Amino acid sequence: MDGDVFDVDIALGDERQLGWALAQLRERYPSHSIVPSELTGKRVVKETYCSERFRLRSGLGGDDFFRGALKSAFNLLGEEMTEVALSSAFDSVRNFVLQGRGKACSYVRWATTDENFSVPSIGEFDHFVGVYSTGGCVDGIVQFFGSIPFLIRLSDSFAGEEFQLAYLVDPTREGNPAEIRNPHFDAHVLPPFGSGAEVPDASARKAYQARFLGLLSRHYARADGLHIRAIVEQALSPYEGEVAPQEVLDELQMKLRAFFYHKLGLPQPAND
Repeated sequence: MDGDVFDVDIALGDERQLGWALAQLRERYPSHSIVPSELTGKRVVKETYCSERFRLRSGLGGDDFFRGALKSAFNLLGEEMTEVALSSAFDSVRNFVLQGRGKACSYVRWATTDENFSVPSIGEFDHFVGVYSTGGCVDGIVQFFGSIPFLIRLSDSFAGEEFQLAYLVDPTREGNPAEIRNPHFDAHVLPPFGSGAEVPDASARKAYQARFLGLLSRHYARADGLHIRAIVEQALSPYEGEVAPQEVLDELQMKLRAFFYHKLGLPQPAND
């Protein structure tokens, strides 16, 4: 501070936060003139890693969620076996999906272990829907991101011929193919509908906690790999087939070092 002149340093995560920062300055120094154009004209754009921790809360379950999961399975049935799906054997689940009539536990059960279900896969984050007839019932499984399964029942009064349907898709679209219609799976090795928990009891909560931790671990590993690849490609792609200049290699080394220091929770070297 020199007389009535202030030097102000403002660090923003996004340019859109400038309005909030100006409001804070005007509130604190109401008698001083603040010119926004002077701030934006002197801005310096820097990239760095966020050192703050974020707390995220994730919800799972509920009637609307289960109605959507059941709809995906029922759509598979309707696409492959339209006449069967239109029969009265599925009126109960149809009313639950369309109008929310009934209780979710009549049609959806929670897994009680964190063991992987024996279903086909393309990658690590597949969505899988399987529907099959068994002993007068039409049961199935809906699994999200390769880790979060639910046992489902579409009918307990089915009198038709035995069948088995499935749909598998890689939401990252990295697999080739990225989706498979009616991949083979063995319905007999899947947990029966009745073995699942009607509500997320202690065993179910423990199982899904372990499943979520595994999913997050795979997600972060994939995200780190994509980030490292982006750093390398951004630096070296302009020099494909050529020897990159030393200053480019030095900058690449600095960016990779900064990333790994951040991942390990270490302070960045002073020269960075």
